[in-house]
Amino acid sequence: MFNHESPLRGEEFVTKKIVKQLCEIILGKRQVMYLGNIYAKRDWGYAEDYVVAMWKMLNQKIKTDYVIGTGQSYSIKDFVNKTCEYLGLEIKWSGKGLNEKCINKKSRKPIIKISKKFYRPLDVNSLKSNPTKAKKFLKWKSKTNLDMLIKKMCDDQLENNN
Repeated sequence: MFNHESPLRGEEFVTKKIVKQLCEIILGKRQVMYLGNIYAKRDWGYAEDYVVAMWKMLNQKIKTDYVIGTGQSYSIKDFVNKTCEYLGLEIKWSGKGLNEKCINKKSRKPIIKISKKFYRPLDVNSLKSNPTKAKKFLKWKSKTNLDMLIKKMCDDQLENNN
C-alpha cells in the first residue's frame, strides 16, 4: 500500500499538515507554515479506495501480493499548489533551497517557509507505485485523483476544524 490519505490522517503526516495549516492561514488563525523538502515525490491515494482493494484481495481464491497505489507521483510542492488553488489562495514561489518561500499574492507576505528542521535524513526522493497487477487481476484502480483527495481533505478540515 502506497501512501493512503483521508481527512482522518494524523497531523504528523505532511498532507494533513498542509491542508490543516493552509486552512488556518485562510481563516486568519496562522500566519506561516514550515515545510522541509518540498521536492520529495509521493504516490498519494485515497484510503477509501485502498480499502476496496484490500477487500478484493481478501476475496481472491488464490492469495498473492499486490501493489496498491495510484501510479501517479506528485511533489509536496505540487500538493501545496493544488491545495492553494482549491482554497482560492493565489500564490507565487520565490528563492531557492532553504530560502525558498511561498508568497500570498494578495498580502505579499510569505505563507510557507522552508526549514531544515523538517528535512528527513533518510528521505526517499521519489515514490511511485505500479498497480498493474491489481488492475489486471482485481479489476481495481484508484477512483480518486489528487485534486479530489485534496477537496475531500480541505472540505472536511473547514467543516470540522480537525
